[in-house]
Amino acid sequence: EDILLMNSQHPSTSNTFPYNNSLTYAISGFSKADPLGLFSSENKVENGFKIFPNPTSRELHLDKVSDIAIYNAKGARIKVARDTKVVNVEELTPGTYFISNSEGQTLKFVVQ
Repeated sequence: EDILLMNSQHPSTSNTFPYNNSLTYAISGFSKADPLGLFSSENKVENGFKIFPNPTSRELHLDKVSDIAIYNAKGARIKVARDTKVVNVEELTPGTYFISNSEGQTLKFVVQ
């Protein structure tokens, strides 16, 4: 079953309390229906946000410096990084994860 993650606000140091947190919605139930192609294996979106290699075991590279958050398959945020182009994922258990950038775009990746 695939899970769609939607971030309502990305944490930013320019936001003041109580607006300095984000809220992530995990929407499930997309196991067979994907009319919009949200879960295609293509690792890019319209503005060019790309990740590689996918699958990975050590590092996940971004095509540009970004603020990112990594979520597990249940939608729990497990890692955040700011101003990065490479994310170390060695400590993650093998499985499916999601990475969101500060523009709210989310891609799926696999840790082997």
